[in-house]
Amino acid sequence: LSVHPSPKSTVANDPSASSPNISIDRVKGSPKPSNPITKKKKKRKPRVLDESRVAEPTDDDVLFGRGPSINKHPGNIKFRQRACDLHSWNVKSSKQQKEKITNLLVQSVRPHRFLEK
Repeated sequence: LSVHPSPKSTVANDPSASSPNISIDRVKGSPKPSNPITKKKKKRKPRVLDESRVAEPTDDDVLFGRGPSINKHPGNIKFRQRACDLHSWNVKSSKQQKEKITNLLVQSVRPHRFLEK
């Protein structure tokens, strides 16, 4: 029975290796992996609201956005229900038919609106 050193210990004990953090599998010239700690986040532009276009949402309007207040809005609930009703039809359809189904779903909201909260 002979004991062979593991590849990990060979790299760590190799004096030619400059750093133990070097990835052996990386191909020369390939991009370095991004470090999520030092990665900068993009700054969003501040929204400018046109006060003349502000509207109070009704129960039949669909609100854009995320979160529980948006999900619980009556118009969004109705819209999601309509989307679920059309889903099985949409899955079986061609690309042109899917466009028509999508337009039908959007038209079903009219005369009400899609609003941004």
